[in-house]
Amino acid sequence: MTDIHVAIYRRAEEGKLRHWAIWLQTSPSEESVILQVTDNMYGYGYRIADPVYASPFHTEKVESVIYCGSIHQENHDRAVDAILHHPVHNRETAWNCQSWVLECWDLLVQMGLMESCSQGINCVEFLRE
Repeated sequence: MTDIHVAIYRRAEEGKLRHWAIWLQTSPSEESVILQVTDNMYGYGYRIADPVYASPFHTEKVESVIYCGSIHQENHDRAVDAILHHPVHNRETAWNCQSWVLECWDLLVQMGLMESCSQGINCVEFLRE
């Protein structure tokens, strides 16, 4: 099984929203992957960042990690592909990394790939800024 978490990071700039990313935590013998959107290199909106093969705990900026559910190992690659191809909505001014994470979460549930944890859903929705 692959556990799915929302990793929440502190921003260096005071007053900015906390950054959210999706962490797919595999077994200790396999690499975990962090999937996220980041600022567009052209200074406008967001883009999907290259996957980061690490744990969010490798940085001091991680504030919290919330367990959101799990996917069966045979669906891992399909889930990663779905997340990496989920669109970025740069025309919506209120849309951000937190929106993208929640949309990806919904997508995985709709595709039948993810068994979600209701406590995680409630916690993440409560923390949304």
